[in-house]
Amino acid sequence: MPKDIGTEWMRTTWEPASVTQIRPVYDLGTGTGTLDLSEARIPEGETVSTRANVGVGRLHVIVPEGMTVKLSIDVGVGDIQLPGDKRKDVDVAPGKHKETTLRPAAGARKAGTLELDIQVGVGQAEVSRATS
Repeated sequence: MPKDIGTEWMRTTWEPASVTQIRPVYDLGTGTGTLDLSEARIPEGETVSTRANVGVGRLHVIVPEGMTVKLSIDVGVGDIQLPGDKRKDVDVAPGKHKETTLRPAAGARKAGTLELDIQVGVGQAEVSRATS
C-alpha cells in the first residue's frame, strides 16, 4: 500500500471561514473527508484554486450557491456525485474522470470562481451546493 494510505479510518472536516483560509491542498489517506467551503466567499471577479485528495474513502465538498466551480475530478475506482445527480444513482467503475463547470444557482448572490481538483484513489467524490 502507498504510505499515505493507512489502516486507520479518519473522519476529517475542513471548514475555512474565509478565502484567505483556503489551503492549496487538502489530503486524507484513508477515511471520510468533508471540505466545507460554504462560508468562504470568493469576491466576484476573483478566482481561487485548491486540490483535495483522499486515498481510500469518501470526499464531500460543499460550495456556496453563488460560486462558479470549475471541477476536475479523478476517481481510480468508485463514483462521482454532482449537484442534480440522484442520491441512489451510484455507479462504481474504474478510471472515472469528469471535467465540468457548475454555474451559480439561480437567484443566488454572485461570487467568484473556484478551481477545484479532486482526486480519490478508491471511493466516492461528491460535490454539493450549500443551502442558504
